[in-house]
Amino acid sequence: MGMFSGAKVIKEWRPEDIANPYGIPSGKISLIEWEGAKIFCFSRHGDLQQLAPHDIPYLANAYAIKMLGVKYWVSVSLSTSLKGKQVLGDVVVPDDYISSNAHRKDQFFSLETISGLVLYIDNYLGTVSPNLKEALKTAAERADVALAVNLQANQRDIPPSDLIIFAGINGPHTGTWAEEKMLTTTFSNVVSGMTNMTEALVCAQAGISFAALNFIGGTGMNYGSIAGSLATYLTPTTGGIDAKIIPILKEFVKISLPAAPTRTMQEFLSMCTGGAPVLEAIQNPNAKHSVPPLLIDIVKVLAP
Repeated sequence: MGMFSGAKVIKEWRPEDIANPYGIPSGKISLIEWEGAKIFCFSRHGDLQQLAPHDIPYLANAYAIKMLGVKYWVSVSLSTSLKGKQVLGDVVVPDDYISSNAHRKDQFFSLETISGLVLYIDNYLGTVSPNLKEALKTAAERADVALAVNLQANQRDIPPSDLIIFAGINGPHTGTWAEEKMLTTTFSNVVSGMTNMTEALVCAQAGISFAALNFIGGTGMNYGSIAGSLATYLTPTTGGIDAKIIPILKEFVKISLPAAPTRTMQEFLSMCTGGAPVLEAIQNPNAKHSVPPLLIDIVKVLAP
């Protein structure tokens, strides 16, 4: 909430108020009125910034905002540039993601969370919303802030020299020198961070259109760069959050987004192994079946 100066709080949900089958969200979720628009916001690392990247309850966060009816998610975060056109102080919208985010709960259906379905999401077609890319570009132009963003709907149509790849590292440790060399040898433009990849993944499963707005605060994977980048991000005189991110967001919330892509319950369950009996149980609630009620409730939230 601290970044939304002048915002009016319409309603707040404490984490325990919006607990769900995937746990308690990172912190309170606020519905605010800001610059004439109503938006939801929350802190991924918790209200006290107490959650490490691997401890963030990504599934609980996504499920909670899906329950609240959210269709678009813009993730704001700090990143470092490993190679390419992006330099200190730039703001970028990544086109695609690479993950080394191991050992995170990032699947809505699994033996560790809720079993009964296996959900297959085709991330090859892209995880970043073209609608959000276009809106963020327009917002940056109105705010007179330079933004590196490619508008091609398919990331495979973006020239390799322009393609912006986000490399998700696990954290809180840094990536290794070898990982950095592998990434920078393969791609022309690489930025790195610890949370966006997992957020993109859970949004794809939940049917929430996603894009990230990343401020480049440093270069390289070493902690010297990351520590310095945080200071840059938070200091107005160096072109950080107040000078670049906030002006873009102020213009962004004034833009009327088109209807987000939707999927029917049949389409959702067709992507799942085990989906047929669940669909039958939902369509014929009075018929005898063995599908757990909790599984039915979850499907109704993820594919309303």
